[in-house]
Amino acid sequence: MENRIKELHYWAGFIDGEGSLKLYIRPKKNSRGKIYDCYVPRLEVTNTDIDVIEQIKNFFNRGHIYKDKIRTTEIGNICKPIARWTVSYQDLYHVLKEINNCFKCKAKKNVSEQIIHYYETRKGKPQIKYEME
Repeated sequence: MENRIKELHYWAGFIDGEGSLKLYIRPKKNSRGKIYDCYVPRLEVTNTDIDVIEQIKNFFNRGHIYKDKIRTTEIGNICKPIARWTVSYQDLYHVLKEINNCFKCKAKKNVSEQIIHYYETRKGKPQIKYEME
């Protein structure tokens, strides 16, 4: 158990440095044509070390890994491949429940708490007015 707590702190620090935690609003149309606000929570962690991205996905056992195409710079150099771990909705709620207390970045912790509160109460609209990168 103590080993898992150490790893949670490690991954929270990694997410603090390399991750982007957002809660954004997008319009959605229901079957009757009414447009309403849909709240989309999303965590993305991007890195060129694909093994690390696979480790974080395997640790939490949630989300998906996307690998970007290899890019070339304007002068023709080939860039390293990039892997992106994304988690959203209920999966993100479960990840945040585990690591919320481990965040050092106050803004990310605030966004995390708002997302957790929203999923636990389902009352009203989330109070977040910004995205945390």
